[in-house]
Amino acid sequence: MFMQVRERRVYGERRVLTKCKELMRFESENIDFLAEQFLPPSDETRGKALTPRQRLEIFLRYTADPGFQSGVAEDIGVDRSTVCALDCTHIEIKKPSMFGDEYINRKGYPSINVQATCDSQERFTSVAAEWPGSVHDSRIWRRSPVRDIISRYDGAACLLGDSGYGISPWLITPFKPPQTDIQRRFNRVHAKERVVIERVFGQLKKRFPILGNCVRLSLDRVPKVIVTCTVLHNVAKHLRDPLNFEDDANEDGCNEDEGGEEVFENQATKQRGEQKRNEMLGFI
Repeated sequence: MFMQVRERRVYGERRVLTKCKELMRFESENIDFLAEQFLPPSDETRGKALTPRQRLEIFLRYTADPGFQSGVAEDIGVDRSTVCALDCTHIEIKKPSMFGDEYINRKGYPSINVQATCDSQERFTSVAAEWPGSVHDSRIWRRSPVRDIISRYDGAACLLGDSGYGISPWLITPFKPPQTDIQRRFNRVHAKERVVIERVFGQLKKRFPILGNCVRLSLDRVPKVIVTCTVLHNVAKHLRDPLNFEDDANEDGCNEDEGGEEVFENQATKQRGEQKRNEMLGFI
């Protein structure tokens, strides 16, 4: 009889990344903070187990690289307010094998249509990352839990949205088209305030370039990556981690105003929204 002896596995030396900001989009001390806050320590020692920081480095390096995980492994050295803004942005994905056509957006590529709200401090306050790219922004909003919550305040708090959405006391849209000088001034102020959501989407895709390219993961994993990146964006804002990368990212990360399916609330709600917007003219 012969006893089966397992061949001893030899592990390569893991590299220490020094260009943290360039490769992982966070300063080194802030990566330590994230690892301590979000990843519990492990007692695992077999197979040269990864430390919490190393596990986080892999994820951050992956989201910062529009390429593949194999390249990430090689880098790391591992074997294989009261008024907020609302909009959507498309995250490109691989076309799913099932119901793939539902994910083709109006620009012709497969995507997830991500709805988000943010505050004036450029922090995400909500995110929904489960809708196929063919679904219109206004339909996502109509089914959104955020809409159900904010409507309870009946205009005491409101969001700013583009003209593709229906107006209501809790979602103020611009005049379309503006008929007077005061309405045109309102639209300019509205656009100036609403642009914060465009900046936030742009910053998200700049810090995590995977979201500005194609997320090459199975469909069920894509929403988790998107939501995780939005959480890390908020943490970066809290830590004041600067966004000073040399690559050129599109700062306007929102969908353009979508035509064809402008859906209003019921007529009474629409009229109350228009009344609230007219009241706002007094502050312009």
